[in-house]
Amino acid sequence: MTSYSVEIPTLTIWEGLARLRTTYESGTHVAMAIRGPGIAANTKSGAFVDAADLFSTILNFAGLTAPKDVPNSGGTGTVALDSVSLAPLLFHHGSTVRDPNEGYLLAETLNLMTPDHTRQVGARNASYKVVCTNGSEAKDCEFYNLSKDPLEEYPLAKPDSCADYPKGVWKTSEPQWNYCRLIEVVRKHSFL
Repeated sequence: MTSYSVEIPTLTIWEGLARLRTTYESGTHVAMAIRGPGIAANTKSGAFVDAADLFSTILNFAGLTAPKDVPNSGGTGTVALDSVSLAPLLFHHGSTVRDPNEGYLLAETLNLMTPDHTRQVGARNASYKVVCTNGSEAKDCEFYNLSKDPLEEYPLAKPDSCADYPKGVWKTSEPQWNYCRLIEVVRKHSFL
């Protein structure tokens, strides 16, 4: 029997303790280490992955195929599986397991200690991120370029409208496209 181990170290906060347990990178960006037979020692990846990816990865290690749908949180139906196998990163020297533009990670928090039970959602792709609080309109959201601003200190300007997004007016390399794509993710896939 082959044995693998996964280590998720304790989060170290450098600045912004107020952002701990939020959807900002300081609350969601945590190191993960995986070791086992066939995994090269002392290798690193900058790919954006999620702990949920361990589900598909473990099934892959066991020679099983991950289901396309899983039960929803209420047990009343199913939702698409949001987990991908990390095997391409671990065994094939891949650089990513998600499309850098269309692929996304979603984080949600609910703060029951605030009078309005603040809901916050962060959606990111390989380079950009939106953080929305209690709504998904532009006024409710901040927009960051994680490649240039990994500490999320300098919000970017947001487009006046996303009406042109489905028309293909912007390219995936443009910030406007990324903002509108991530807002679409928040509106379709989050609890906001």
